[in-house]
Amino acid sequence: MVTRKYFGYTASVVKGTNRLIASSQANWAGLPDGSFVIFDGDDDFYKVSSKESFFLIKNFERVEDDQILIHENVGIKLSLNDTIKLTFKEYELKNVSISESGSGFKVGDVISVKGGVCKKQADEEVSIPADLKVTKVDKDGSILDIEVNSSGVYLEAPDALLNSDSAELLLDFQEIDKRTIEHRSISNILYSDDKTILVLNHPLPPNLTYGKLSVEKWELILASDYNNETKINSSYKVLSETTPNLNLPLLRSDIDKNEAILNQALMTIDKEIQNLKDKLN
Repeated sequence: MVTRKYFGYTASVVKGTNRLIASSQANWAGLPDGSFVIFDGDDDFYKVSSKESFFLIKNFERVEDDQILIHENVGIKLSLNDTIKLTFKEYELKNVSISESGSGFKVGDVISVKGGVCKKQADEEVSIPADLKVTKVDKDGSILDIEVNSSGVYLEAPDALLNSDSAELLLDFQEIDKRTIEHRSISNILYSDDKTILVLNHPLPPNLTYGKLSVEKWELILASDYNNETKINSSYKVLSETTPNLNLPLLRSDIDKNEAILNQALMTIDKEIQNLKDKLN
């Protein structure tokens, strides 16, 4: 296979390891094993033994409107400009039952549900909690029947027991089947020994305090450990034009490190010749 694609934007690798992780924009599905990769500014190409994709899934907590906390150091698994998915649970009121009927109510009375954390849209200041409507009472105004009037949407569900004047009502909140997905890009990453703070390109939804983030990434397994200084979010080039038999990298006019390509080829030829001499002897 011949290609001159960049296969993404930036990548990261830790000195002394052989795993090179791309930004989320990269798609290395079509990259052949045996290709070569070089970081801008380096003198050496590294051969690709194999590649694999992986899903990174982590719990997060809100720190600021545009910052989230992961309770571990994720290292190079996340990169600047990665596009991540943020998901979180939402709840709605499904059913209500009567524990104590109370008195003094009338048909049509609307009872507001207190507590919990309502969901707000980013461009809205008003949240809409769940409420109930009394549909049947006796002569004393005791509630005989009540229904869910508005189910609301909550990030944290209210208590199951609702006291309203003299009535006690049991609320059944259930998780909404389809989780909301928010997409954000990583603008900055702050590391410490046991945590990572991600600065996002847009604020989180109002009232959201925790959830899960996920992202699909690709990594290359190099044939040898990376011996230069650790690279973080660095530009790179991929070379997959090789000779048909020994898989030697070919010189390219658009790469300014052709001496590195030539050296790589000469080293491989030297090794093959030595192997042949050893066999003859």
